Amino acid sequence: MRALAQQFLPQVVTVLIRFALALIFLTAFDWRMMITVFIVIPIAVPFAFLSYGKMKNESKDLQQAQQDVSSGILEYVAGIQTLKDFNMAGNHRSCQKGSMS
Repeated sequence: MRALAQQFLPQVVTVLIRFALALIFLTAFDWRMMITVFIVIPIAVPFAFLSYGKMKNESKDLQQAQQDVSSGILEYVAGIQTLKDFNMAGNHRSCQKGSMS
């Protein structure tokens, strides 16, 4: 819990400082833009957290699919060496044609 707080607290402080600087900067241009940002950003934060949670799950699924493909390719390459070792390469591979489809 303490490690999480040590990582999370500096990020929160950085975000708040940047938000305050953006508001000051926008106030110099147009006070209506500052009010709009001041209202829109807090409304958008919960939606950002929801999308991050959804992407975390999809990212895990994508990572697992990439690992499955990588292991399949490695297995296929190892099988090619076996075919060469037993002189089965060439036109005698009709039984292996559908193995990677």
